[in-house]
Amino acid sequence: MSAPGPSADGPLPAAPAGSAPPERDPLHFASARCSLGLALVAARAAGLAAVLLGDERAGLEAELARRFPRHPLLPGGPAFEPLLAAVLAALENPGEPQDLPLAPLGTPFQLSVWQALRSIPPGQTLSYGELARLLDAPKAVRAVAAACGANPLAVLVPCHRVIAKDGSLTGYRWGLDRKRALLAREESIQAAPESTLGGGGGDGRQAVSWWADDV
Repeated sequence: MSAPGPSADGPLPAAPAGSAPPERDPLHFASARCSLGLALVAARAAGLAAVLLGDERAGLEAELARRFPRHPLLPGGPAFEPLLAAVLAALENPGEPQDLPLAPLGTPFQLSVWQALRSIPPGQTLSYGELARLLDAPKAVRAVAAACGANPLAVLVPCHRVIAKDGSLTGYRWGLDRKRALLAREESIQAAPESTLGGGGGDGRQAVSWWADDV
Protein backbone atom coordinates (compact mmCIF):
# COMPACT_ATOMS: atom_id res chain seq x y z
CA MET A 1 0.00 0.00 0.00
CA SER A 2 1.29 3.47 -0.80
CA ALA A 3 1.18 5.88 2.13
CA PRO A 4 -1.86 8.19 2.08
CA GLY A 5 -1.05 11.78 1.34
CA PRO A 6 -0.46 14.57 1.03
CA SER A 7 -1.56 15.97 4.43
CA ALA A 8 -4.65 16.65 6.49
CA ASP A 9 -4.62 20.23 5.20
CA GLY A 10 -4.69 19.37 1.51
CA PRO A 11 -6.91 17.34 -0.77
CA LEU A 12 -6.21 13.72 -1.54
CA PRO A 13 -6.45 12.26 -5.02
CA ALA A 14 -9.89 11.04 -5.98
CA ALA A 15 -10.37 7.30 -6.02
CA PRO A 16 -10.68 5.54 -9.38
CA ALA A 17 -14.19 4.90 -10.69
CA GLY A 18 -15.65 1.73 -9.26
CA SER A 19 -13.60 1.80 -6.05
CA ALA A 20 -15.19 0.67 -2.80
CA PRO A 21 -17.36 3.17 -0.91
CA PRO A 22 -15.92 4.54 2.37
CA GLU A 23 -17.85 2.10 4.54
CA ARG A 24 -16.31 -0.91 2.76
CA ASP A 25 -12.91 0.17 1.48
CA PRO A 26 -9.90 -1.90 2.61
CA LEU A 27 -7.89 -0.99 5.68
CA HIS A 28 -4.17 -1.66 5.75
CA PHE A 29 -2.67 -1.95 9.21
CA ALA A 30 0.53 -2.55 11.16
CA SER A 31 1.59 -2.30 14.79
CA ALA A 32 4.72 -1.31 16.69
CA ARG A 33 5.90 -0.57 20.21
CA CYS A 34 6.02 2.97 21.57
CA SER A 35 6.25 4.61 24.98
CA LEU A 36 2.48 4.15 25.41
CA GLY A 37 2.63 0.40 24.80
CA LEU A 38 1.66 -1.21 21.51
CA ALA A 39 0.17 1.02 18.81
CA LEU A 40 -1.87 -0.37 15.93
CA VAL A 41 -2.20 1.97 12.96
CA ALA A 42 -4.81 1.42 10.23
CA ALA A 43 -5.37 3.49 7.08
CA ARG A 44 -7.73 3.50 4.14
CA ALA A 45 -7.22 5.25 0.82
CA ALA A 46 -8.25 8.65 2.22
CA GLY A 47 -5.95 8.53 5.24
CA LEU A 48 -5.70 7.25 8.79
CA ALA A 49 -8.80 5.48 10.06
CA ALA A 50 -7.56 4.18 13.41
CA VAL A 51 -4.74 4.46 15.92
CA LEU A 52 -5.37 2.00 18.76
CA LEU A 53 -3.32 1.55 21.91
CA GLY A 54 -2.92 -1.58 24.00
CA ASP A 55 -0.54 -4.25 25.22
CA GLU A 56 -1.14 -7.25 22.95
CA ARG A 57 -1.25 -7.44 19.16
CA ALA A 58 -4.05 -10.01 19.10
CA GLY A 59 -6.28 -7.83 21.27
CA LEU A 60 -5.72 -4.75 19.13
CA GLU A 61 -6.39 -6.64 15.91
CA ALA A 62 -9.61 -7.98 17.42
CA GLU A 63 -10.61 -4.43 18.37
CA LEU A 64 -9.88 -3.25 14.82
CA ALA A 65 -12.09 -6.01 13.44
CA ARG A 66 -14.90 -5.06 15.85
CA ARG A 67 -14.69 -1.40 14.89
CA PHE A 68 -14.62 -2.06 11.14
CA PRO A 69 -16.60 -5.27 10.54
CA ARG A 70 -17.39 -4.42 6.89
CA HIS A 71 -13.86 -3.55 5.83
CA PRO A 72 -11.28 -5.98 4.47
CA LEU A 73 -8.28 -5.86 6.82
CA LEU A 74 -4.91 -6.27 5.12
CA PRO A 75 -1.38 -6.30 6.57
CA GLY A 76 0.41 -3.09 5.67
CA GLY A 77 3.71 -4.50 4.42
CA PRO A 78 6.92 -2.53 3.75
CA ALA A 79 5.13 0.27 1.88
CA PHE A 80 3.17 1.03 5.07
CA GLU A 81 6.28 1.57 7.20
CA PRO A 82 6.76 5.32 6.51
CA LEU A 83 3.21 6.06 7.62
CA LEU A 84 3.61 3.86 10.69
CA ALA A 85 6.83 5.67 11.60
CA ALA A 86 5.18 9.06 11.17
CA VAL A 87 2.32 8.08 13.47
CA LEU A 88 4.73 6.75 16.10
CA ALA A 89 6.62 10.05 15.99
CA ALA A 90 3.34 11.94 16.50
CA LEU A 91 2.46 9.74 19.47
CA GLU A 92 5.78 10.54 21.11
CA ASN A 93 5.50 14.27 20.41
CA PRO A 94 1.81 15.22 20.80
CA GLY A 95 2.63 18.93 21.00
CA GLU A 96 4.28 19.04 17.60
CA PRO A 97 2.28 20.08 14.50
CA GLN A 98 0.90 17.06 12.67
CA ASP A 99 1.22 16.47 8.96
CA LEU A 100 -0.88 13.33 8.81
CA PRO A 101 -3.98 12.70 6.67
CA LEU A 102 -6.81 11.80 9.05
CA ALA A 103 -9.87 10.02 7.66
CA PRO A 104 -11.94 8.62 10.54
CA LEU A 105 -15.36 7.09 9.92
CA GLY A 106 -18.24 8.02 12.20
CA THR A 107 -21.68 9.53 12.47
CA PRO A 108 -22.04 13.27 11.81
CA PHE A 109 -22.29 13.91 15.57
CA GLN A 110 -19.21 11.83 16.35
CA LEU A 111 -17.25 13.64 13.66
CA SER A 112 -18.26 17.01 15.08
CA VAL A 113 -17.04 15.95 18.53
CA TRP A 114 -13.74 14.59 17.21
CA GLN A 115 -13.34 17.79 15.23
CA ALA A 116 -13.81 19.89 18.37
CA LEU A 117 -11.31 17.74 20.28
CA ARG A 118 -8.64 18.79 17.79
CA SER A 119 -9.17 22.41 18.82
CA ILE A 120 -7.94 21.75 22.40
CA PRO A 121 -4.27 22.83 22.50
CA PRO A 122 -1.62 20.59 24.09
CA GLY A 123 -1.27 21.34 27.78
CA GLN A 124 -4.91 22.35 28.16
CA THR A 125 -8.03 20.40 29.09
CA LEU A 126 -11.80 20.80 28.86
CA SER A 127 -14.57 19.18 30.84
CA TYR A 128 -17.21 17.18 29.00
CA GLY A 129 -19.68 19.97 29.74
CA GLU A 130 -17.34 22.60 28.30
CA LEU A 131 -16.86 20.48 25.19
CA ALA A 132 -20.64 20.14 24.82
CA ARG A 133 -21.03 23.91 25.07
CA LEU A 134 -18.29 24.38 22.50
CA LEU A 135 -20.45 22.30 20.18
CA ASP A 136 -23.56 24.37 21.02
CA ALA A 137 -25.06 21.24 22.55
CA PRO A 138 -24.96 21.96 26.32
CA LYS A 139 -27.52 19.25 27.13
CA ALA A 140 -25.67 16.55 25.21
CA VAL A 141 -22.91 15.92 27.75
CA ARG A 142 -23.48 12.15 27.84
CA ALA A 143 -23.57 11.92 24.05
CA VAL A 144 -20.35 13.95 23.86
CA ALA A 145 -18.70 11.62 26.39
CA ALA A 146 -19.83 8.59 24.36
CA ALA A 147 -18.37 10.10 21.18
CA CYS A 148 -15.08 10.69 23.00
CA GLY A 149 -15.09 7.03 24.02
CA ALA A 150 -15.69 6.00 20.40
CA ASN A 151 -12.75 8.03 19.08
CA PRO A 152 -10.71 5.72 16.80
CA LEU A 153 -7.59 7.93 16.59
CA ALA A 154 -5.76 7.83 19.91
CA VAL A 155 -3.68 10.95 20.67
CA LEU A 156 -4.11 12.34 17.12
CA VAL A 157 -7.67 13.20 18.13
CA PRO A 158 -6.89 14.14 21.74
CA CYS A 159 -9.82 12.82 23.75
CA HIS A 160 -7.33 12.44 26.61
CA ARG A 161 -7.61 16.23 27.05
CA VAL A 162 -11.20 15.93 28.28
CA ILE A 163 -11.69 15.47 32.03
CA ALA A 164 -14.51 15.57 34.58
CA LYS A 165 -15.81 18.95 35.77
CA ASP A 166 -14.21 18.34 39.18
CA GLY A 167 -10.80 17.91 37.53
CA SER A 168 -10.60 14.13 37.90
CA LEU A 169 -9.40 12.14 34.91
CA THR A 170 -12.44 9.82 34.61
CA GLY A 171 -12.35 7.12 31.94
CA TYR A 172 -10.11 6.70 28.93
CA ARG A 173 -10.63 4.05 26.28
CA TRP A 174 -6.96 3.07 26.37
CA GLY A 175 -6.47 3.21 30.15
CA LEU A 176 -6.12 5.91 32.80
CA ASP A 177 -2.38 5.29 33.12
CA ARG A 178 -1.93 6.28 29.48
CA LYS A 179 -4.19 9.32 29.91
CA ARG A 180 -2.22 10.41 32.95
CA ALA A 181 1.08 9.94 31.11
CA LEU A 182 -0.12 11.91 28.09
CA LEU A 183 -1.37 14.84 30.16
CA ALA A 184 1.86 14.90 32.17
CA ARG A 185 3.87 14.90 28.93
CA GLU A 186 1.87 17.83 27.57
CA GLU A 187 1.86 19.85 30.80
CA SER A 188 5.05 21.67 29.95
CA ILE A 189 4.11 22.28 26.31
CA GLN A 190 3.14 25.83 25.53
CA ALA A 191 -0.40 25.84 24.17
CA ALA A 192 -0.53 26.16 20.39
CA PRO A 193 -3.15 28.28 18.57
CA GLU A 194 -6.52 26.60 18.30
CA SER A 195 -7.24 24.58 15.19
CA THR A 196 -9.82 25.88 12.77
CA LEU A 197 -13.01 23.88 13.03
CA GLY A 198 -14.55 22.66 9.83
CA GLY A 199 -17.73 20.87 8.98
CA GLY A 200 -19.06 17.60 7.67
CA GLY A 201 -22.11 16.48 5.81
CA GLY A 202 -24.00 13.53 4.46
CA ASP A 203 -25.38 10.68 6.47
CA GLY A 204 -24.31 7.49 8.20
CA ARG A 205 -20.63 6.68 8.68
CA GLN A 206 -18.54 9.05 6.62
CA ALA A 207 -15.31 10.94 6.37
CA VAL A 208 -15.33 14.70 6.84
CA SER A 209 -13.51 17.04 4.50
CA TRP A 210 -11.50 18.91 7.09
CA TRP A 211 -9.64 15.69 7.89
CA ALA A 212 -8.94 14.71 4.32
CA ASP A 213 -11.00 14.67 1.18
CA ASP A 214 -13.03 11.48 0.96
CA VAL A 215 -12.52 8.98 -1.81
